[in-house]
Amino acid sequence: AGGLMAVGSLSNEVRQKLEAAQAAGTPPDQSAKLDELEKSLPAGDAQHGAVVFQSATASCAVCHPVGYTGGNFGPDLGRIGAVRTRRDLIEAIVYPSASFVRSYETVQVTRSDGSQLLGMVTNQSADTLTLTSAAGSPPASIPRSEIKSVTPVPMSLMPQGFGQILTPAELADIIAYLQSSR
Repeated sequence: AGGLMAVGSLSNEVRQKLEAAQAAGTPPDQSAKLDELEKSLPAGDAQHGAVVFQSATASCAVCHPVGYTGGNFGPDLGRIGAVRTRRDLIEAIVYPSASFVRSYETVQVTRSDGSQLLGMVTNQSADTLTLTSAAGSPPASIPRSEIKSVTPVPMSLMPQGFGQILTPAELADIIAYLQSSR
């Protein structure tokens, strides 16, 4: 189980690399991989991490704001270093479906006609439910009268594979940058 492909605003090159990383197969035991990464990653450079965070390769800023910059699709990471450990941050990047921030959970909406939509609930009223499936994609407003079911999906919309397309130095730099975000 990997992250879903919520890559609407990512470049074709990054999208292809993520798809290849996801197709590479089932990851090894997550806990063992996290232990290995935590021990093997260098300390990282927070200033360079800010550059990598904004880069097309990492594409973090497409979805995640840090303070007043970045997208608004993923959780704000402006104070993440104050509330998450280094290991938590590594896990969030390498295994994005391991945990969820409240109100950023993925749901599957099944319509009365059998069609399905995946996304995050970004708005709801008595008459409609609005889902957003990717950064930069238009939200879908679904009349409640057309909804057969809404089911939580235990997968993140953040694509899995960044742990494979980022170099260890880039990953370490992003972690250092996020740890400095207090």
